[in-house]
Amino acid sequence: MNKKLDQQGAIAIISVVIFATIITVLITAYLRSAVSQQAQSLSYDFSTRAFYAAESGVQDTVRALKSDTSLVKNKDSCAPMTGSEADFGKPDFGASYSCQLIKVNPTTVTGSTSTNVEGALIKLQPQDLNAENTSLIVQWSTKIGDQNLYPRDGDTAQFPQTNRWFAGGRSGEPVHDLLRVEVVDHPNTSFSRDDITQRVAFLNPTKDTDADPSVDFSKSTPRDIKKEQKELFTNANCQTTEDREYACKQTIDLGGYKFTDRSVYVRITSVYRNDTKFSVQLADTASALLPLTNTQVEIDVTAKAGDDTYRRIRQTVSLGGYKTQDLDGGSASAVTVGEGICKNFVISNDPNTFNSGCTP
Repeated sequence: MNKKLDQQGAIAIISVVIFATIITVLITAYLRSAVSQQAQSLSYDFSTRAFYAAESGVQDTVRALKSDTSLVKNKDSCAPMTGSEADFGKPDFGASYSCQLIKVNPTTVTGSTSTNVEGALIKLQPQDLNAENTSLIVQWSTKIGDQNLYPRDGDTAQFPQTNRWFAGGRSGEPVHDLLRVEVVDHPNTSFSRDDITQRVAFLNPTKDTDADPSVDFSKSTPRDIKKEQKELFTNANCQTTEDREYACKQTIDLGGYKFTDRSVYVRITSVYRNDTKFSVQLADTASALLPLTNTQVEIDVTAKAGDDTYRRIRQTVSLGGYKTQDLDGGSASAVTVGEGICKNFVISNDPNTFNSGCTP
């Protein structure tokens, strides 16, 4: 009898041990899950706080630049503007932006353009106005989601219909956008039509094999209208997007353009695709990129929440030399400089004074 009771007791003890082990494993798993979920929740919370703190830093910067033009200058130190520069303050939700950088003379101006919706008008004003014999470098076309874009199969000036452009060329692959680039310049003191020059090129997204694929807009030689018309359509150098920031590139020779007494603008519009991202750079004869003024300001803000959660936001803001233009159904027949090419209002009893000083 005692032996039987001893066996039953052993079984009971083993059962209790097994049950206790199972309970311990379940509780441990639950606690681990709860701790992990709490850590994820805290991480998400800190990440959100850091994001909004960084966004706050960007908006603070934009607000300060718009309210005080004296602040429109490069800022290379991380410390936020304080004191006489700007009284920013900091977010009150347990986070702050710890690094704030400002670059007001970028060497690259970026943007996007959409067919029949909007284009870009950029004033080319190098920091060194005496720069001569410059080149305009235009890059465009990025990957659309996970979809790569490809160069056109041929270099023909005959363009396919829109749906085929989207679907691809003969190989069936979607191709890059066809870009329209227009350079306009006029004297700073005159808007007379006779003083305004305009040159246009359509950049065909092919895989160009020419030794010198650049577009010649140079003023160093007398204008040859027939040559310009011939070069209106020009092949660009495009590759497959893959991991490239921009897959297409074209260089435009601006030799002879003066920046000391003339205003020079480049207008960029896309012909087929929407949200075509592009970059514009100005280079000297040594191919060194020139800092541009009054175009865009680059704002770079890093924020911190908690002990080790950081978020970074980079944003560009127009300083007046970059304008987004409505295309009004795709029309690209004119360039609007500021509010208009020419405005001259005169109050007088003499009707002959109407429009004087402005040649329509």
